[in-house]
Amino acid sequence: VQLPRVPFGIVVLSLIVSHTNGMSYEDALILARNNEVHEDGFSVMEAFRSEHFLAEASGDPVRLRNIKVNLASLLLLFANKNKDPKIYSLMYDECAKIAQEALQLDPGNMDAQNNLRNAKNNMRIRAGHAHSRSEEPPRRPTPLPVVPELTYEEALQAASQGRVGEDVLGAFRSELASAEAAGHLPRRVSAMTNLAALLLDLGNRAAGP
Repeated sequence: VQLPRVPFGIVVLSLIVSHTNGMSYEDALILARNNEVHEDGFSVMEAFRSEHFLAEASGDPVRLRNIKVNLASLLLLFANKNKDPKIYSLMYDECAKIAQEALQLDPGNMDAQNNLRNAKNNMRIRAGHAHSRSEEPPRRPTPLPVVPELTYEEALQAASQGRVGEDVLGAFRSELASAEAAGHLPRRVSAMTNLAALLLDLGNRAAGP
């Protein structure tokens, strides 16, 4: 069975690092985004689940959204590699559930939408071949370019110095999402103003002289 190539969504992340079984969430992300989870698969999954638990306990909606997107992507990756219908069905189901939870936090999140769609599509495609002994494992998901992590303060400093990139844009958008989730109007207005100025700057650069 050849499944559609799907993105492995690594989003802008908080700088809080969780640890489990000697592996930090940061190290687990590096392995996951490089598809290097063969021997360390259990530790990678445990690190992701530990971060998910800590994010829920923290009450930080941005951190929680990010790990839900990434955990769903990891479950999709593991499900695509697994040949046991019982196991990959459970993984696809959990992926879809977590992706839906991420969309409740951020309805417009494209990575969460992709995870939900791909989990359902891949399960449907593979369901027709569940009894086939010749089933081939699905193709590996294609990782998205990894955005370097920046705090909002670091992104503001970089923007003020004229250093504007996807990492800065991601940090600005993350700050706006966090401000909206917190219901803090002055912070939200400030974040919207700065993001609008940044987008204007990027548009002017793209237009050229």
